[in-house]
Amino acid sequence: MFFCQETTAMMPTDPAVMAPSGDKTVIFFSPQMNGANKWLISPEITICDNFVCRFAAKAYAEYPESMSVCVFTDGAQNPLTDSWDDVGYINPVSYGAWTLYETDLNKYAGQKVRIGIHYTSFDAFFSQIDNFYVGNLDDEGTTVDVGYVKQYNIKFNNAVVGSTTEPFIVLNDVKAGQHTVAIQAQYESGMSEYTTHRFKIDLVGDVNGDGTVDATDLNILYNIILGKVN
Repeated sequence: MFFCQETTAMMPTDPAVMAPSGDKTVIFFSPQMNGANKWLISPEITICDNFVCRFAAKAYAEYPESMSVCVFTDGAQNPLTDSWDDVGYINPVSYGAWTLYETDLNKYAGQKVRIGIHYTSFDAFFSQIDNFYVGNLDDEGTTVDVGYVKQYNIKFNNAVVGSTTEPFIVLNDVKAGQHTVAIQAQYESGMSEYTTHRFKIDLVGDVNGDGTVDATDLNILYNIILGKVN
């Protein structure tokens, strides 16, 4: 599970979805006639004295939106299999204006933890969060902005091919066949797990899909040109 940012298509015509700063926010959408169980979970963070979790949140419309702040300890990170501590419950999320929410993390001082935002609204619309911060209460000393990605590390077919600060990379001379691309986000506070994507590139000119380009393909193309086959 990882942080994502969204520039909403509702901008600029709908100012109700404007970010408090910048042009992107994290958005949770609620299911209809059911309860949400959606998560954003940070990389592992070392908590020091007087640390807090602070973020801005806002409900889009006047629906009963809710979410909670959770802490995963002892290496836990999967809400489907691991336990966590609920340390702050927000119900309802503010509507109409961005509100700053803050949760004390002092009891976890000296521990490495992951912070989770658990979206729990029932039959609502959507909520946004932004400006996620974990650090000293007075914004002094060690701080971690876990929402900022320093760079993306890329593997192609299990081989490291480089890194980029942009949300894209160009891979040259990719041959036809099955391939995998693995992407890892590098934050100020640590690394995410690699996420693997699989894709296939077809051989140019292989009309019949047999993996080769030969006279059979040329014959098919000839008959397509003449209109004899589709």
